[in-house]
Amino acid sequence: MNLGDHLERGLSAVGITKQRVSRLLGRPCKCKERQRRLNELGQQAAAAVRKLTGQEPAADAKKLDDQTH
Repeated sequence: MNLGDHLERGLSAVGITKQRVSRLLGRPCKCKERQRRLNELGQQAAAAVRKLTGQEPAADAKKLDDQTH
């Protein structure tokens, strides 16, 4: 699970859903695109932190991430 996924779950938990946002805006919310971009940003940030700290992702975490994408 990545940054955009966490944000979507958190907002949904407090009642801010894609459907409500679309209804409020009066047009499609583009939430999926925003979620995808946030996921990419989160992955890039995590990779940068690992590079700066000299850490590599755990083999199990990388394997799980590869299976979900």
